[in-house]
Amino acid sequence: EHGVAVGARTAGLAITLASWISWPVVNLILGLLYLPMLYVTWASPKSEHRLPSPASLREAVWHPFLGFLGRHRALEILAFVIFYKLADQLAQSLQRPFLIDMGYSAFDRGVALATVGLVLTIVGTFLGGALSTVIGLGHSLWIFGCLQIFSNVGYIMLAQSEVNRVLMYGALSFETFTTGLGMGAFGVLLLRMTQKRFSATQYALFSSLFGLPRLIAGPVTGFSVHAASEWTGTLSGGWTAFFCFTMIAGIPGMLLLARFVPLGTRDPKFVVEPPKYKDPLSGASLAVRGLAGGLLAAAFALLIAAVVAALEQAATGAGFDIIGPLAGILYPAKIWQVLVLLGSLLFGAVCGLLTAAIFAVRH
Repeated sequence: EHGVAVGARTAGLAITLASWISWPVVNLILGLLYLPMLYVTWASPKSEHRLPSPASLREAVWHPFLGFLGRHRALEILAFVIFYKLADQLAQSLQRPFLIDMGYSAFDRGVALATVGLVLTIVGTFLGGALSTVIGLGHSLWIFGCLQIFSNVGYIMLAQSEVNRVLMYGALSFETFTTGLGMGAFGVLLLRMTQKRFSATQYALFSSLFGLPRLIAGPVTGFSVHAASEWTGTLSGGWTAFFCFTMIAGIPGMLLLARFVPLGTRDPKFVVEPPKYKDPLSGASLAVRGLAGGLLAAAFALLIAAVVAALEQAATGAGFDIIGPLAGILYPAKIWQVLVLLGSLLFGAVCGLLTAAIFAVRH
């Protein structure tokens, strides 16, 4: 997730620089930035206790996946990984459109998002990781988690004011800095949660799930802001309602944090209890459970797509109607409807396999 955030900031910085100098020069600069990293990789300390390398792709990917699913409270851990930084991810998915609607120039947006945001995200991440050692991981997760939710107040103030560059830079600086603090502490937590033998694969799994809300938030939140603007009658009112919602969306992550790190705990101990295995299931039973999970997931994906289409229609003044878009996706006549249907079925297939894997490892 930190790589995704920094990558997005770096891309914005590259676009800003390309407007001043040529793209070939920008690409040359980006290429040269890899050279110091080669030295860091070469000079980094090596582990004294080398674990045996996986003998096959099954051992490298599938066993770590099942090893995680077999852990105590595995699904609860996955939910926590997704929801802990949801407030930040929702807000950051629409930062650039928000600043455009508020009347800030391309130069202001480039400096704020690509320069100030990039620097403060990196600084906050390093500081958050360092403070996790000084004040304790438990205290860091609670303090930084509350700060990253509260930081969206700056955007609410910005939505209700005229063009104010001081307020804009202040709000964005505070939000990106607290985002980095939360990333640093959360990265330490993820490393502690992984099994040593499968640390790389499981950390990659956590990081992928961590960034999932950012990928799906953009279209849904964009239409939501538009619909809220129509409902409130003003563009600023729609953005205010949206950022208030992002703060509320951060509460489930803090409730899940209390399950793993009770409030007041300085350094949580992650004692993994062995899973309570049940009687083995037959192949037919696993197939039925996988099919049920896949159908539910596909139905959920179709419903979300229909809601987004209905919000788009409502934004044009046609009224909110979910039945029509849903029927259009189920009986596609346009290429985007075909793609949505195929994507929903693919999502259902992945979730069906995940459901079958969960039942298999638990039995």
